Amino acid sequence: MAPKSTLADEMLTARDLATLMHRTEQWVYDIRHRGGGPRGIKPEGGKLLFRRSDVDAWLERCADPEAV
Repeated sequence: MAPKSTLADEMLTARDLATLMHRTEQWVYDIRHRGGGPRGIKPEGGKLLFRRSDVDAWLERCADPEAV
């Protein structure tokens, strides 16, 4: 029996990430080109994907402690 998928290991596409961030898909590629953004996964010959847990960790690192 396969383990249940959790929200933390959900795979997001560049479009999903753009929607989540209220940005364009091009923004996702631009920020990655500049060396930023969450860690991505690109299987050989496949689309760029992001683990939800990596996106959440990246957002936490970007958080402004004074904005709380």
